[in-house]
Amino acid sequence: KKAIEYQSTSLHLSQELKDTIGMTRSYLNIASAYLDIPDYYKAIDNGFLAIKLFDAIKERSLDYANTLNNIGLAYERLKEFDKALDYYQKALAIQKELENQQGIANMLDNIAIVYLQQGQFLKNNVLRKYKFNAALENYSMSLNILEAGDDKYTTALVYNNIGNTYWELNDFPNALVFLNKSLDMYKQLGHKSGIASALNSLATH
Repeated sequence: KKAIEYQSTSLHLSQELKDTIGMTRSYLNIASAYLDIPDYYKAIDNGFLAIKLFDAIKERSLDYANTLNNIGLAYERLKEFDKALDYYQKALAIQKELENQQGIANMLDNIAIVYLQQGQFLKNNVLRKYKFNAALENYSMSLNILEAGDDKYTTALVYNNIGNTYWELNDFPNALVFLNKSLDMYKQLGHKSGIASALNSLATH
C-alpha cells in the first residue's frame, strides 16, 4: 500500500505538470501494485487509464505492452479467460513490433496458460482437446525462442507446462519426455523449488 501512496503522489505531480508520460508510468505502477495486493478490479481500472494515455500520445513501448499484460493477468486471475486472451494478444502484438524476443516468448507462454486453464474447465472433450492443442501450439512457439536464448529457468517452466498439457491430452509418452526435461534443467540450475515442482508433476501423473 505504501507503493500506491508514493505512486499516487507522483501521479498528482505529473498531473500538475501536465506530464502525460509521467502519468502513464504512475498509472502502470499503481496497477502493478494493485495486482500484488491483490485488488484485480483496481488493477484493471488503473491499467485502462494508462492505456488511454498511451493511445493519446501514440506510444507503442515496452511499458505499453506491460500495461496490456497486467490487464490480461488481472482478468486471468478473475477467471475471465476470453478477456485475458484479448489483452495478452494485444501485448504480444506490441512485443512483436518491438522485436523483443523475450517479451514475445513470455506472452506466448501466458496465452498458452490461459488456453490450458480453459481446457481444464470444459466438460466437452472436443472443446477440451482444441484448447489443449492451442496451448501446445503457443508453448511450442515460446519454447523455440527460449531454447535459442539463455533463460533456462523459464525454459524449464515451459517444459513442465508442456508436459502437463500432453498429460491432459492423454499423450503420456510425450508428457513424460517434457516433465523429465524440466526436471533435468532444474537440476542443472540447482533450483530446489523447481526440482520439487517437477518431481511433484511426475509423481501426481
